[in-house]
Amino acid sequence: MTDTHTLYIHVGMPKTGTSAIQKMLANNRQKLASLGYTYPGNSNDHWPFVEGLRVLDGMLTNDLVRPILEEIRESDNHAILSCEGFSDMRSAKMPAHLMEALRAFGITHRVVVILYVRRQDDWLDSGYRQKVKMGLTDTFDEYFNDWRSQDFVLVDYLRKAFDWAAFVGEDNIIVRPYRRDAWVERNLFSDVLSSMGSVSY
Repeated sequence: MTDTHTLYIHVGMPKTGTSAIQKMLANNRQKLASLGYTYPGNSNDHWPFVEGLRVLDGMLTNDLVRPILEEIRESDNHAILSCEGFSDMRSAKMPAHLMEALRAFGITHRVVVILYVRRQDDWLDSGYRQKVKMGLTDTFDEYFNDWRSQDFVLVDYLRKAFDWAAFVGEDNIIVRPYRRDAWVERNLFSDVLSSMGSVSY
């Protein structure tokens, strides 16, 4: 496998349509393959793969990691991985573990990271409304103060971009807004495909 292929890492930031993107990718595996992209595995996302990456010792023989990397290595297509676990804001180890795994399996793809980001105030409002629907009785101010002390790291997008850029290079970071009027054809999946260089769907 030469380095003319690209591995796209969709770093699924919270509340940025990650589940919808993953469902679209999984439901369109054949279409993606016809466009030259492999979405490895047989589930909607790559959580098991990410869990396997968390522990470096034994990672390369881990049945959660090995099948995905073997599928990428043996495919003649570009590849796509997607998981909220790639956005683990409390650990900078994920990029390092992934890059080490790729090297160990002889995968020489260019690695490009795709980040969808949402305005923090919109993110906070959405989170509060969701919690209220689930039974939260805190006022917004109470919710905000708790969120600011514990979860602000979840929307520190610049930090996450730098975490990945340290391993893949700043030129290989694609940041897209989670906002319909900014998407290609006002469609999230079209926007994802465009980010990967495909103009057809």
